Amino acid sequence: MAEPTRRGVEIEIQTDTHPVEKHIDPKYNWNEWQIRQEAVRLADLKTKKTHSAQTVDSNFRRESETQHYAPKDAAVQRGIAASTNVETQKRYITGMRGGPDAKLTVHNITLDL
Repeated sequence: MAEPTRRGVEIEIQTDTHPVEKHIDPKYNWNEWQIRQEAVRLADLKTKKTHSAQTVDSNFRRESETQHYAPKDAAVQRGIAASTNVETQKRYITGMRGGPDAKLTVHNITLDL
């Protein structure tokens, strides 16, 4: 019995010198004065009070007022066909096709549509 031959494969792997951290906090602040300022702001928020009746009941009422359109009156203006429509004038030229002795004539037509 012959032994199976082993084949070797050469692989190169390179590790990053400075890997990028995936858990970077965007709100992190190292400046002590800004941290104190944020603490004072948060402490000041504790003294503020919001009435739930004001925010729940009046929040959507404000939006509906800006988007409301009152219905129009029942009376509407209607056009009268005889006085509001403008007459259409057309000009036709006849006699352009034919023999050399054909006479050109111009016809003016007024259409009341």
